[in-house]
Amino acid sequence: MATIRERSGKLIADFRYMGIRCRETTNLEDNAYNRRILKKRLEQLEAEITLGTFEYEKYFPKSKRVDDFKEKRSQQIAVQTRVPLFKEFTELWFKQKQVEWRTSYQQKVSIVIKNYLIPAFGNQVHLENQEVRLAELPCLSRQSDTRKRSDKSKSIEDQSNHDAFTYDTQ
Repeated sequence: MATIRERSGKLIADFRYMGIRCRETTNLEDNAYNRRILKKRLEQLEAEITLGTFEYEKYFPKSKRVDDFKEKRSQQIAVQTRVPLFKEFTELWFKQKQVEWRTSYQQKVSIVIKNYLIPAFGNQVHLENQEVRLAELPCLSRQSDTRKRSDKSKSIEDQSNHDAFTYDTQ
């Protein structure tokens, strides 16, 4: 059962999710109207937890616990549906492809997997129809690229990157 508390004039939502006590501070001032609003939101939150459709980041997008609960939720889905996590799928894929590649290429692919892909997607569930946007990775973002290029090479690269960084397993 969720409760509403007050600290320093702000309302705090106190509830349990996945067996963990969660206390999230809101921007709502402590008054009767805001307590009614928060009470309705907490009832909705508890209903979603009961149904198994609760998404922590939907209610508390700026919380420090968002990443922890995303990871736990992903692992829970993997156990329930027997769908592998991204890191398990990647390990199996690498072992299967390893025979086709030269040793130097195996090492390069292994470095990319260990340094970039596993840290970014490792504990997420790998779904067959899931689209992964590699361009959103920090290591591949345009902002980290400090090389100067001509306009002609930029347009050619942009066109090829658009196709290369979209991974769709359908």
